[in-house]
Amino acid sequence: MDIATVVLAVGTAFGGGGSAFLWLETRTQSAKKRRTDEIDAHLSAALQPVKDDLTAIHAKLDGDNERTAVVIKVAIAESLVPLRDQLAVLNTKVEPLWTALINMGINQTNVLHQPDPRRTEVDGLLEELQSELQGGREMTLGHFTKLRHYLQLIKMWEPGKDIGFPVLPAEPTSAAILLAIMDLSRIRRKQEKP
Repeated sequence: MDIATVVLAVGTAFGGGGSAFLWLETRTQSAKKRRTDEIDAHLSAALQPVKDDLTAIHAKLDGDNERTAVVIKVAIAESLVPLRDQLAVLNTKVEPLWTALINMGINQTNVLHQPDPRRTEVDGLLEELQSELQGGREMTLGHFTKLRHYLQLIKMWEPGKDIGFPVLPAEPTSAAILLAIMDLSRIRRKQEKP
């Protein structure tokens, strides 16, 4: 055996042993931990600028949220100004219509009111409705329903038909008009309540 062979054998043994040691070293827990720590450090360093940007954006948004709410409120209030003005104009145009309808209802109660004693109950209900239409106390639901019933009878009346009390030829039309108006007055009263 010559020296070169011995040196080569020893070198091969050391190289194989070193390779085995390196292989074992990479497979142990400490090597894995070191490698994981290195990866974490690289990722942390790489992501730090992104974290800084997100923190700055968060701080800006948190500061802007209060200001944004105020800006939105102001924008909504400003955008509603034309609508408020249009509603005011519309109310001034609708109010005369309501007044005309109520006056028409009052006139129809006068047309339907008769001095005939057989119509005393109907006349009493008409007087209550006239008071309600003029802004007085609201009729009870029972009286309101009873008057609607009588007005329906008058509206459907035909000459020669007996409904228990006298009806004049022009009264069916007045009853039909009053039936429509009496409900509208209650709707209007509900709208005016705060």
